[in-house]
Amino acid sequence: MESFETAKDRRTQIIRQLRNQSRFDEAEEIDNCLLRHPCQQALCPVCKLSLRKEFGEKLTSFLRNRARDSNLYAITLIESANAEFNGDIRQAKNTLTQRLRRLFGNRVIAIGCFDLCLNQDSLKEWKPFWHKHFHLIIITNLTKENIKMPLKRFYPTTRQVKRPLRIVKVRTFKRTLTYVLPAPYFPRRVRFLNTKTTQRKPFLAAKEYPLKARELAELSDKIKGNKVRDFLFQYGVRL
Repeated sequence: MESFETAKDRRTQIIRQLRNQSRFDEAEEIDNCLLRHPCQQALCPVCKLSLRKEFGEKLTSFLRNRARDSNLYAITLIESANAEFNGDIRQAKNTLTQRLRRLFGNRVIAIGCFDLCLNQDSLKEWKPFWHKHFHLIIITNLTKENIKMPLKRFYPTTRQVKRPLRIVKVRTFKRTLTYVLPAPYFPRRVRFLNTKTTQRKPFLAAKEYPLKARELAELSDKIKGNKVRDFLFQYGVRL
């Protein structure tokens, strides 16, 4: 987990980027953020860090009690059929809740976060778009295959998303917690053709970068009105 100093430095950079794009109101709100009176804005790295620590402690305590009797899986669900974010986080979370209820009922508990990245392709096979996905911990008595197979119908492989569904058994709490808590920042993910290889043919790969100022301003418009806590997702439990 990043340090408070790193979060403050990142906040300073975000404020500068927003002001450069004439997003003065958003920049001012984040700039006035204090620990005693947090702004709770989704773009504020300091508020994100506070939430990661607070919710991480609650989640750690909960998992330690439940892990003795259940299987724990770390899951990434990447929307592929309807991948682009329309600006409504509540709708995205409600859709996932309905899917889990329909497939598993009360046989699973899911805890994690909704996340976004700007999906770009250097080969120009698609236009850049804000890609929605979830990072979750599933607590259940079901097997990995019993979780994966029903979910596959909602997360098909597409040209843009080669691995829309990823599931692994949790081995260590610490590493998993950093994975399922809201990320410190929203990235720009760029697909490219890797030709710098001598032992295999060129292959498609991806790399993450920080958002540019205009991209950050676009994201600010997309998630306007949402607080950092709105990115949390909980099914079958309330921490």
